[in-house]
Amino acid sequence: SLLNPDSGENPVKFMRWEKIDFFYERVNVSGHTLDEMILKFEPDFSAYKLHYFIQIEQKSFLKEDIDTLGDNEAIIICDFAERFTTRARREIQSSYFGKKQISLFTVKLYIGSNDYSYVIASDEKNQSKFTVYAYLDRIIEIAKDLNPILTHVKVYSDGCAGQFKNRFMMFNLLHAPNDFGVTLEWNFFGTGHGKSACDGLGAIVKRGVHRKVLGDDTRVYYASEFVSCASTFVQKIEVFEMSETKIDSRIKFLKNRWANVPKTVVVFVKPLKKL
Repeated sequence: SLLNPDSGENPVKFMRWEKIDFFYERVNVSGHTLDEMILKFEPDFSAYKLHYFIQIEQKSFLKEDIDTLGDNEAIIICDFAERFTTRARREIQSSYFGKKQISLFTVKLYIGSNDYSYVIASDEKNQSKFTVYAYLDRIIEIAKDLNPILTHVKVYSDGCAGQFKNRFMMFNLLHAPNDFGVTLEWNFFGTGHGKSACDGLGAIVKRGVHRKVLGDDTRVYYASEFVSCASTFVQKIEVFEMSETKIDSRIKFLKNRWANVPKTVVVFVKPLKKL
């Protein structure tokens, strides 16, 4: 039992997050005994245990995969960062309503005992399965330059259905040897567990560019300008541009390939009741 027989009737104070209107706020709760507080949270323990179990197992699996990486293998962890909204230090009021955005694709690449960080900037705002293919093509090309004997790549990403976890990307795995010259293995992080080193890459680069724009009066309206600005201060992150033209060529190619891709069978997995 979670109850403490020696807790007595002494009141305790605690805080919890509660939804008020459309926002979650931290609320102070008082007037309960310790036993009453435990009973109040007990229904949430099972869900939390499952959440914690997934976190530990996922972290352990990825670490083991990185530590036991073969000579002919590479690991790619990738994700889209929140788009960078262009701005200027000096601008008129109406410019507030005409902001342009730059897409950022962040990548952590592991080869042998080395790791590499990349951020791809593009004026193509669409963040979909089409653009993922174009970005992945470029990263695998870089990986093959770093490791000429590369034959197998393990990809880790979140489970966003519009970008990674869908029948079209699954279909691409069959064509990976012809498209990229390597075999692909795709792993998905659990729902609510998609945070990785990639999130830090996007934050560092965007924050740095933002400070440059407001502090040095640097102009950043296009992906090429974003890359030029970021290159002045980042040292261990390679930032480069991918043109809309190159992405558009992949879109036309993939639309033909995916025209008759059959729907996959939906598999429902019941959550564990007890761990």
